[in-house]
Amino acid sequence: MIEPATQHLENHLLAILEERNPFTTLDRLHKTGRYITAHFESLSLPVQQEKVLFEGTESVNVLGLKEGKSRPDEVFILAAHYDTVEGTPGADDNGSAVAALLEIARCLEPVPLDTSLLYAAFTLEEYGFIGSRHF
Repeated sequence: MIEPATQHLENHLLAILEERNPFTTLDRLHKTGRYITAHFESLSLPVQQEKVLFEGTESVNVLGLKEGKSRPDEVFILAAHYDTVEGTPGADDNGSAVAALLEIARCLEPVPLDTSLLYAAFTLEEYGFIGSRHF
């Protein structure tokens, strides 16, 4: 396993540290979804984007799958949400968890797992868990 790097966590957090709200800053929410997608793709993870429609907005759940070797149908989910409350930069709610999700994916990339691990970055948590309910 690769050791976690504090600098990577900080870099991820700084990259997404801004309001990411579906009603006031939808472009930033989309930008963050693309950032998460690019990171998963850089680790050669198959990525799926689930479209989530809510009150006239469209955003995506970003899912990256690390397939297990012996029991791939058993799936553990590691998740964070990437939207924010209006007027907040979302550092602790929930940018820190997104940074951790991305760094964990990097650290586990070379490790063969028996079971599958799904990295899930959900949208619209701040509005009643819409993204995770959609999943």
